[in-house]
Amino acid sequence: MKILLLLAMFQGVFFVGLAVAEVAETTPKAYWICRNLKQVRTIRVELVSDGSCVTYYTKFGTEKNIGQGRMLNSCIGFLENVKANLIKSGWNCRDVTASAVTSASE
Repeated sequence: MKILLLLAMFQGVFFVGLAVAEVAETTPKAYWICRNLKQVRTIRVELVSDGSCVTYYTKFGTEKNIGQGRMLNSCIGFLENVKANLIKSGWNCRDVTASAVTSASE
């Protein structure tokens, strides 16, 4: 999120104004972290500006887009399938959506 703070001085008086130049904050709709020994995998769903969604999977530090959909339920389905496969293989997964870090675009 970018916010531009404008300060102006006119004949000894300061004027303050706010102008929003760009707001681009991504908030994951679902974010899971799975661990097995020292290995970590993440799965997350994010909404795109046009209302569609994307599911991302991170393995060995590399993030891949594993599915896209027009409806959030589609992307949640991709996440659930991957999570179920990891759990079947002995991974421990937990929901970290509420504690996920959001990033701001510059």
